[in-house]
Formats: sequence, structure tokens, C-alpha cells
Amino acid sequence: MGTQHKNVSFVAIFTALACIAVYILTFTEFDALIEDGGSCSNTNRNIRRSPAVVEDMKRFNNTAIRTILRTPGFRWFDDALISPQNNIYLEKYKLHYCKIDKNMGSTMQAILCFIDDQRLHADLFFNQPWNAGLDGTPCGISTASDTLRQRFLKAAEYYRFFDEDAGIYHFSIIRNPLSRFISAFVDICVNRAPFDGQICFGCGSNLGCFVPQLHDFLYKQSEHLPIQRWSLDWHFFPQSWYCDYDRHIDKYHFIRYGRNEQFWRQIVQVFRNSSVEPHLVSVIEEKLKTKTAAHATFTKSDDYEKIVRDSPILLEYLYKIYFLDFSWFGYRI
Repeated sequence: MGTQHKNVSFVAIFTALACIAVYILTFTEFDALIEDGGSCSNTNRNIRRSPAVVEDMKRFNNTAIRTILRTPGFRWFDDALISPQNNIYLEKYKLHYCKIDKNMGSTMQAILCFIDDQRLHADLFFNQPWNAGLDGTPCGISTASDTLRQRFLKAAEYYRFFDEDAGIYHFSIIRNPLSRFISAFVDICVNRAPFDGQICFGCGSNLGCFVPQLHDFLYKQSEHLPIQRWSLDWHFFPQSWYCDYDRHIDKYHFIRYGRNEQFWRQIVQVFRNSSVEPHLVSVIEEKLKTKTAAHATFTKSDDYEKIVRDSPILLEYLYKIYFLDFSWFGYRI
């Protein structure tokens, strides 16, 4: 992508290096950190100071488990770090969707591909299962490397992409961090790990084995320390690591994930407000209520959530892994 891309990459690397530090967190240190501005983030510190955040920090006070307080500084061009399918820009509608894995991403991919090119993506939208990443489909190829990916890269290189006067509507679907973790765990460690012993640290469906190692893995990554990546690990990345939130969270409109009528209405309203053709909106509304992604996990999650909630140590690990998600997006564990 030429000189501009190289310059942006250099700035990102420089910024990441400037942010390197290791914290052994106590509640006092946390208070000092947010008073100071804390991590290399431009997000609203008042969110982190809310009474709910303070209450939960006092509840989870095991100083041997460090809280992940910063993002690694991933950017939209870091294809090797987070899936390149995570951004779709429909230029005609000035609509930018940032996909967070395990937040109904495959469904939104299929919908946005269909809006963009009904002829090319009709078979997927109406007749095919919406597999993870839509691998091998024209939509999966387009969002990963072809038309939709290249369109987003071209748009995002414009330095005012997130400026208000650009007129672009940026939105994401966010989810309760614990619910999202359980969904990822069932999908990757329960359903897929039996066929690939290299993923989930070889723990399979054992939460007590997996969660402490996940904490260490993500903490090191947040501090730019050496790690060994493994296939599909990004499904467990905190939501706060996606979408350039640490720079542009105030530019995004958020829809809270929930399999209910209010959730569907909010998604449909985004398309209406963006002047998507009414006949397309009607078809999308119907499909949202009737079609489920082939890898959906909500039917298997209750047992694993109970294991976590019955274990104070697992709950503390997960709260401290996803601390930024809980505090930035206003969720309680």
C-alpha cells in the first residue's frame, strides 16, 4: 500500500514500543494508573472510575493475578494479528462495520456482503450455512482479501476516516465479556480442539487448565512480551483490542448483543438510517430472526458458564483478562 502504509506502520510500532511496561497491580496502583491516564489509550477515563468498576476491583483483589490494563495497540492493517475480515466498509452507504469475533460476526458478514452485491452473494444469504468466517465463499474471500477488504483498506488509509465530517457511520456489536468467552471456549476448545491438539494450549475442554494459561498468554501480549501464537487464538482477545477502540472508541455506535427482538430492531435500524433500500432491509429483518450461524454455541454454553461462576478463581482470572471490556463497555461480571 505504498509509502503512507509504511509510515503508519512505523508510527504504530513506535507507539507500541513506547507503551511497554510491566505492572504488578494492587488496587492503589490501579487508582494511580487511571488518575495518570494509564495505558496508551485515548478512551474516557471516567468509564473506568465508575462505582461499578471500583466495586468489582475491590471484589477481585488477588494480587497474584495481574489485571490486563492496556491493549497491544493493534491497528486495522495488522492482518497477521487479528483476522483481516474484521472490517467491512460499504462506501455507497457510508457504513463501516467492525466485526468482533464471537459477536455474531459471520451473520453480519453475510448480511453486509448481500447488501453490497445481491447477485454475487444471494446463494450464500438465502441457501447456504453461515460457517465461521464464511470460509471458501465469495463473501469470505471478498472480506478477507478481495473487493470488500481492498475497499476498506483504501478508505482507512485516508487520515480523516474517523473524522465526524467524513460522514461515515461506524458501528460494532459488543457482548458481555463472560458470555463471549464462554461462546469462544465452546466453539474452539470444546468443539474444535479434539481435532487439533495444538489449540487451547492442549487443554481441550478443561477450563481449569485453559484459563490461567490464557491469562498469561494475553497479559504477555498486552505488554509486547514474547509469546507463541496458535490458530484461532484471536477469538479470545478482549473486545477492547479490536477496531482501534483505544484511539477511536468515541467514534463508534455500539449495539449490545442479545438474541431478542430489541437486538434485531437495532441492527435493522442501522441499515434504515444508512438508506439501505427498503426491500433489502425487509429481507434482512426476516433472516435475522430465522437463520442461525452454523457454528453458534448458545445451546451448549450454560454448563460451562456454571463451572466458571462456581469457581471464584476462574471468575477472577476472567475478570482481570477482560477488565477493559467490562470497564469500557459498562458490563458487570
